[in-house]
Amino acid sequence: MNINQIEKDKLYRGFELFKEAFSSYIISLLKRKLGEDWKKEFLKTLSPNQLQVWEKKEKRGKNPENLIDFQHFKYFAIKNKDLLRDDFEEKTERLPTLLEEIIEARNSYAHFDSIEEDEAMKAWINMRSIAKLLGMSELEQEIRSPEKGNVQAKSSVPELEKPAFNPLPIHLVKDKIKAETQTPKQSFIPVQPTSGQMLDIVNCANPDFRKTVISHNVYLCPAQGGAYKHKQCKYLGVYWEKQVGAVAEIEAVIDVYSIDKAFVYFNNGDQNVQECIATAKEKALKLRPNHLPIRVFLLKKLHSTNFTKDSPGGMFGSKIHLDIENLEATDAEDLAKKLQGKKYSDFGLETKKDNTLEFIASAVLLNPDLSVKEVPGGYHRIMKSGWHGSLWINKTATRGYRIVTTGSTGTTLNPEIKLLLGRDNDEETAEGYKVWFVENKSDVEKVISLYGQL
Repeated sequence: MNINQIEKDKLYRGFELFKEAFSSYIISLLKRKLGEDWKKEFLKTLSPNQLQVWEKKEKRGKNPENLIDFQHFKYFAIKNKDLLRDDFEEKTERLPTLLEEIIEARNSYAHFDSIEEDEAMKAWINMRSIAKLLGMSELEQEIRSPEKGNVQAKSSVPELEKPAFNPLPIHLVKDKIKAETQTPKQSFIPVQPTSGQMLDIVNCANPDFRKTVISHNVYLCPAQGGAYKHKQCKYLGVYWEKQVGAVAEIEAVIDVYSIDKAFVYFNNGDQNVQECIATAKEKALKLRPNHLPIRVFLLKKLHSTNFTKDSPGGMFGSKIHLDIENLEATDAEDLAKKLQGKKYSDFGLETKKDNTLEFIASAVLLNPDLSVKEVPGGYHRIMKSGWHGSLWINKTATRGYRIVTTGSTGTTLNPEIKLLLGRDNDEETAEGYKVWFVENKSDVEKVISLYGQL
């Protein structure tokens, strides 16, 4: 059975949102690698016919950043698998197929062909899946399938009256703001409220991290990498020395890529979007100018508390999302009072008892560009924002700690590890990746630190 015109209009709306988001993602990915030379690398993925069309449009004064379109996505994914692997991991090989299925449905719409229900549903699922893999939770909600009723068909309702789901490229936010300022009845872009009462506990064992939060009412973390994908929460908890020592309400979270480019990751309430973006850029460029792209949590007043981690060891990883709805807190001050004297075990929080992960996680947290996650096989995969490839560490039964470097990370890091340890690598994997074995935790920590400093 074919979908009707209303459903086609909903699908078109989803296509446009997805195109904007995925085009912006491609540009930011290439800019992190090549800076302003991103276009040269992107053009390598085009066919001769596509390149000819691109050049004609540029000659007519078109902005290159606005020329990336659906027909480019699949070939970019095919030719840039190594670049995409950090974000898509095991799904990287399947990404061209997911994109092709979206493009086929989109082309049917563009050519006024009928679209079958199965074809439309496949496009919806693929767009949501890609948004989810990239951590674009609000975009994922925006392009939810029509059965959920969350994608609005075109109508006479002004765009500014619809919920603003994020992240969106900053030029789209500006377009919304421009439209909004022409309507005196509304001063802010309405957004979805946070769902429920959630506390985002972030690991601030690093004194510099903690000082930034307390002194500037802002929490900063890399904008890329699975370890730094945050759910939309109402509150942020600051963890150090076996306790959550302070909590604050989160006003908004902005991903800052440059002085000219930012994404609204989420917005709690009717915050002024222009002001949030401006504040986030100011704080990012002042506090971490050399660590872009960076995620900026804008916080209200911090309130002291003493919410204790009563299980062995420190906090594992960079964050914990905790449902605190039963506390019925009215604001951050009330939440601080209700958490005072409580323990992790009161909320059923369990922590891993892997001492290997604990010391590796602690070493990673001292380096703001690094993130770590545990993967099957007992490995701990350490990633660096803007780098391709990873540092892999696991503990062996007889040879101490096994260190493996992959991708371009290995190309840069291997000579430095050789200098640090004073010897060549011990062996290579079947894929040709270099392997070192070290006995002491201190050597592992030195390698992680070296990775973070490069």
